[in-house]
Amino acid sequence: MRVHEDVIAGPAPYAQIAIEYEIERLSVTYGPSFIARCLADLGDDVKQCLSFVQDHVELDVGHTKFNARKLDQFLKQRPEALDDLVAAGSEALAAYDQFLGDALALALGMSAETQARSPAAS
Repeated sequence: MRVHEDVIAGPAPYAQIAIEYEIERLSVTYGPSFIARCLADLGDDVKQCLSFVQDHVELDVGHTKFNARKLDQFLKQRPEALDDLVAAGSEALAAYDQFLGDALALALGMSAETQARSPAAS
């Protein structure tokens, strides 16, 4: 969220479109394999819990195509803006990487605590 706010308040607010493009592209690129992995590992019952992800996979296909067209049009008019767009998109991806790393560490820690408390661990 901070990346978004900083870009909009900064000298290149137009770079927000690069953030949108990169973030929405994540769900399009990785969403289907994430859903498939969840179903394979957790069974079909988990499918109802994945509706948010499924919706974004479907919706973000159109959003990503739209943003790609807008980026192309913008860069044709302002090719010198490429560095700002790349920087904003890269920063957004780095923020998501940090978030996912933190979420994984939390999940692994919670899993270890749960396993340590289970009767089978004794």
